[in-house]
Amino acid sequence: MRGRLTALSICLALVACSHSESSSVSNPATLPPVALRPPSNLDQGTVSTLAADPNVTTGTAPASVVDESTTSTTSTSTTTTSTTTTLPPVPISLAFTGDILVQRGLWPTAAKNAQTFGSAEPYDFSPMFSDVTELLSNADMAICHLESPIAPPGAELLSYPKYQVPSQIVTALADAGYDACSTASEHVFDGGSEAVNATVSALESQGILQSGMARTPDEIKNLPTQVGDVIVAHLAYTLRYDSPPPAGEDWRSSLIDVPRIIADARDARSLGAQAVIVSLHWGNEDSAVPTEEQRQWANELTASGEIDLIVGAHSHVLQPIEQINGVWVMFGLGNFLTNMPTKASRPDEGQDGAIVTVTMTRAANNRVVVSQPVVYPTWVDKKSDYTIRNLSVDLAPASAIEAGIASRRWSDELASLRRTRNILGDMYLAPGLYLK
Repeated sequence: MRGRLTALSICLALVACSHSESSSVSNPATLPPVALRPPSNLDQGTVSTLAADPNVTTGTAPASVVDESTTSTTSTSTTTTSTTTTLPPVPISLAFTGDILVQRGLWPTAAKNAQTFGSAEPYDFSPMFSDVTELLSNADMAICHLESPIAPPGAELLSYPKYQVPSQIVTALADAGYDACSTASEHVFDGGSEAVNATVSALESQGILQSGMARTPDEIKNLPTQVGDVIVAHLAYTLRYDSPPPAGEDWRSSLIDVPRIIADARDARSLGAQAVIVSLHWGNEDSAVPTEEQRQWANELTASGEIDLIVGAHSHVLQPIEQINGVWVMFGLGNFLTNMPTKASRPDEGQDGAIVTVTMTRAANNRVVVSQPVVYPTWVDKKSDYTIRNLSVDLAPASAIEAGIASRRWSDELASLRRTRNILGDMYLAPGLYLK
């Protein structure tokens, strides 16, 4: 959604000061409104199953309005009566995607795009997202996982094993409709403090919120964000760093630590958050099977009652979606944009990804009910300028001829869809003719 979310830093800090640590925010409407497009929820298909979360009580949050038709007047006195009407809460839609790895192999295509479209910038990654922009933009909040730190101005660009990538990828993320990104990964400190600063600043310049990196010690503590009828906190953590943090600057990112994550979630709720989303960079690369460590962390976090949704990254292939302790856990969303080579150690599954959507509805206790995730399978078309393909659209026609696409692409997309169905099954896939 390109309406741009606002972190509400000043107003939520004031709210925090006026409430004790243990008090809950019972009137979210007192927060200044954020200009957002009305939720369309068009990308939820026909799936509306709600998560059976024992910690969530469904209901409606009170909102008072005056019905002017009930005002009455007499000759001796004037009496005005107001009728309080309870309006149902409006669900918000969220979209999540997997790893965005801006490897060196993508740069020549981005440079060609910049030249083709007359850009003043050296790189243009936006065309790579052209097939998925509509779906991402229709969400009230779209969240990416940016695994590649941005190179500071004038610094050398780097790609595997250390990343320091062109800042123009952030422009592409904004053009694609992203509102926020998780940035905690093993590559956080590949470019040192300056790359961390550059990444946060680049996202900020495009109005994209982020969680997982910090320019100052206070910035690692993200403030909640109002999205329509729901106040959302997005937290991000990683299982390790490939490069060590600069001395004394551990605060710049966050490692996975269950007690800390639960404490951070509670802190976010004390600042008004009604929904807490946790992004975790975890698991084993190239494995579609969650590790025992992933399952243990997921169980402990969801059992706390403080987490409403877990979104995983890092495996570079899709991993299952499950409900644990009543909370939806997306163990791994695969690669969304990548030049990862296909070979024995890097399987074809590395080109497979997904846009996963959910809705959140505010309940009477200022918590949320989260719908069953809906998966739109994606595939990186390396032979067509690394375009991210939406398979639910491409494969809906009866044949490649009817779809107007090359038979090579058609067969490759069918193979990708089969791989995705093998991992996720069909229960989460968005309904449509492409599943024929």
